[in-house]
Amino acid sequence: MKVETLEFFSHSFRQRRDCKGHLCPPVGAHRQQAPNQRSNFAHQLLAATRLAVAAGIAISQPCFARDSVVAAKEATSEVAFELAECAAYYTIAAAAIDVSLAPGNEKKESRASQAKTAAIAALHESEQLTSIDVATARMNLAWRTMIREMDGRSENVSIIAEKYAVPCTDRLAAPERRFAYWLSEKAKLPDPRE
Repeated sequence: MKVETLEFFSHSFRQRRDCKGHLCPPVGAHRQQAPNQRSNFAHQLLAATRLAVAAGIAISQPCFARDSVVAAKEATSEVAFELAECAAYYTIAAAAIDVSLAPGNEKKESRASQAKTAAIAALHESEQLTSIDVATARMNLAWRTMIREMDGRSENVSIIAEKYAVPCTDRLAAPERRFAYWLSEKAKLPDPRE
């Protein structure tokens, strides 16, 4: 992926006067393409959802059997939400790296580029599981929540890094595990029709 396609991050997330020294909200992130290396995940997850539904997977519980279609759809939604949340985290991390280190620093540029690539990949996968509008809205909501946790200051990025860095790395590395986790959790819930 070319660095030019990631320019919106540098422009949209730098500290600007109109944001009064705070990080500015994401703009146009949903229009960017994700790297090809992760583009098949959404299709694999949707195929797994269909397989679970077709096989009629039902996790047994006394007196309750949650509809496997409903559980699979809810699990897919949870994974999509988590990926949108990770897109927000990586976007903020990239902006904080851009703001904190001196220009021309190769380590900075590499780390910022990795965070930007991860943000785009996470958002793209979330879009594939829901829609552009839903994924973008979820990312923006998570972004605002994280900025509030950081008190609007890029130097407080460690507050959210402690909470999101490891889980987001795991979610992007093996999202199918998150789907399996959420499918299991959603299947445990009682059927609302009973």
